[in-house]
Amino acid sequence: MSSRRHLAGLVILLCCGCGDAGSGPALPCWVGKDFSVAESASDLRRLPPESEWVRARGIPDEAVAELARFPRLRQLDLGTGSKDEHLRLRISAKGLSELADLGLKRLDTLTLVASPELDDACLRQIARISTLDHLCLERCTGFSKTAFAALAGLPRLQGLNVRGCTQIDDDWIDAVARLDGLRSVQVAGTRLSPEGRARLRSLLGSGTVDDDEERWAVEK
Repeated sequence: MSSRRHLAGLVILLCCGCGDAGSGPALPCWVGKDFSVAESASDLRRLPPESEWVRARGIPDEAVAELARFPRLRQLDLGTGSKDEHLRLRISAKGLSELADLGLKRLDTLTLVASPELDDACLRQIARISTLDHLCLERCTGFSKTAFAALAGLPRLQGLNVRGCTQIDDDWIDAVARLDGLRSVQVAGTRLSPEGRARLRSLLGSGTVDDDEERWAVEK
């Protein structure tokens, strides 16, 4: 069995968009943090129940129930960010609905990277995870503005990463601005115009709009 399939305590050296995002809060930086890694239900059963950070890329719907074993879970990475077929996003709206129903009280950060399979039905279920204060949807291009509007139902959401979401243009500005409490949004790699980015900054008031295209060109 591949050594990278059953790794506990993997040190993640890079997270999506972590780092300085101006004066507002960036997504929690995972640099140097120990992550428990799982790609299946059996992997999850091997992890210590006190795990707070779990990288569960590639898990299918039927594995979601195992996450109930982690009452202290704070940060969950379900994204792919990989060309490996077995790590393609396998969790569907059904699995994300089950995740919301688990009621993980400490889960505050959810990451999905480079997951075009994440569609409107998936995003609507993510909008039911009311404990989230940071959400990373970097390079997720399969959801629409209509489904995105459901994120306004997340009462604690402060940080949002939509870098590389090429479906986002100036028509989305009002939907983003309706996310009450949003303090930081990362929009590099979208199709927002300079005028649209300026308008978004105005609408967010004290919130921070991170649109550093040079950094995005290096990190994507």
